[in-house]
Amino acid sequence: MKEVIEELLRPIILDENIPFVGIYRVDGVPIYIHFKDRQVLSLVDWLESQVKVLINYIASGYFKDAEFRMAGSHLLLSPISKTLVLAILAAEDASIYKLRIDIESIKSEFEKHV
Repeated sequence: MKEVIEELLRPIILDENIPFVGIYRVDGVPIYIHFKDRQVLSLVDWLESQVKVLINYIASGYFKDAEFRMAGSHLLLSPISKTLVLAILAAEDASIYKLRIDIESIKSEFEKHV
């Protein structure tokens, strides 16, 4: 399963402007994490609680996804299934438009494989 996830996330993982990519279960537990810089690991604990809140909002119909801006970075949280959320930390100069297209592509491919 790890190999399938890595293959699906490859376009984002290879992007030099993406220091962190993670997939979280609905309860906030990370099932896959890829990072390029140890400094982003401080976000992991915070992300676990945010994923829990996001899933509740999505289940209630309030949100489709979420985006945060933090200290020169963008954090995008997007559900890729009913039980999993994709978390991406992107540098400020990353193309958010391209990233959103990549996320939609990942969602559709993920549905085919899982």
